[in-house]
Amino acid sequence: MASWEPMSLQQAGVTLIDCVHATPNPVVSGYPYIAIPQMTAGRIDFDNARQISAEDFAAWTRKARPREHDIILSRRTNPGVTAPVRTRADFALGQNLVLLRADGVHVLPEFLRWLTTSPQWWTQIEKFMNVGAIFNSLRCADVPNFVLPIPPLADQRLIAGILSALDEKIEINRQMNETLEASARALFRDWFVDFSPTRAKAECRHAYLSPDVWSLFPDRLGDDGVPEGWAVDTLAAISTLNPEAWSTKSHPDELSYVDLSNTKWGYIERTERYGWTDAPSRARRVLCPGDTIVGTVRPGNGSYAYVGEHGLTGSTGFAVLRPRYERDRAVLWCAATSPENVERLAHLADGGAYPAVRPEAVLSTEIVIPQPEILSAFSRSAGPMLEQIEANKIESRTLAATRDTLLPKLMSGEICVRDAEALAA
Repeated sequence: MASWEPMSLQQAGVTLIDCVHATPNPVVSGYPYIAIPQMTAGRIDFDNARQISAEDFAAWTRKARPREHDIILSRRTNPGVTAPVRTRADFALGQNLVLLRADGVHVLPEFLRWLTTSPQWWTQIEKFMNVGAIFNSLRCADVPNFVLPIPPLADQRLIAGILSALDEKIEINRQMNETLEASARALFRDWFVDFSPTRAKAECRHAYLSPDVWSLFPDRLGDDGVPEGWAVDTLAAISTLNPEAWSTKSHPDELSYVDLSNTKWGYIERTERYGWTDAPSRARRVLCPGDTIVGTVRPGNGSYAYVGEHGLTGSTGFAVLRPRYERDRAVLWCAATSPENVERLAHLADGGAYPAVRPEAVLSTEIVIPQPEILSAFSRSAGPMLEQIEANKIESRTLAATRDTLLPKLMSGEICVRDAEALAA
């Protein structure tokens, strides 16, 4: 096991830069403002960030602009959680976030992200944590005093290279999934919301789909504004709601539980393993591949996902939609989780602390039903996209497990870098 010199962050040349302790007004278009909710799964979520004006951006970045390889540290709500800056784009930081920046003398900037996610880091977080009545927190004055083992720069470079290579593969999969999801949703909107093929036919425009698919679409819209022969219905026409639940007689010995809090915008970020007697009482929904789950509590938070694997159990806080035919998996997912439907459910939600909708509100989502041949054609186009998304998720989970296994062993010197390179290959 390697023996590395322990140093405080201050001794190691890691600077803490505090944020502005105020919140700027949002604007329609401007600079991204990254707050604690935008730090998700070790990355910065720019898609859901508010925008601020150029004047506020200048004020909020007067001390320092975030730059590549800086580390964003949350001091409150989830103290100790970090996210690396992996972009050169301009943005400002919200309250209770600070920047950590390495000068490269003792700690390489690209290594800092791994230093601030190591087991030794979390030991320091526990040591300096201020326990509050509502929120735990970290003091800015304490963070520079964190003492961590600092490897030689050559080892830092190799460790960062190994772990970052795994992370880059995960990021490539994430970006690919974004593209695949956007393509599936665009196709759904084109066919079933905008009715573009039928409109193009009615206006004698050129075909933009293959001849066999193009021929399936009606030539004109009906008086109700949808293609002739199509019916306006709800998701009940193509799916069933909450079709299965575990009981005291049918349950398995162990459950792999999917909770609302771990399901975000199409991703089941993690599952929890329980024995039946230890499982939460809400762990009752049976989930099967092809199901679409939509959170009914605070539905605007985007707690939805497509189920791509066997053996999962969902919270009773999900509406579980199971397609009546395998053919309809993709169209069901696109309709139930469209941005417009998420917004609709958010407006319908009522209740004080926990605004919610009934599962039936999800099932009543309106959809236009075409002939079965068109649904089959959509399945042939969008179905493989969903399958690839799920395959990428599985690969990313494997990569993340490898990374998370290697991280503590590398940071403690338990295994040498050369051995780790072989494991990560």
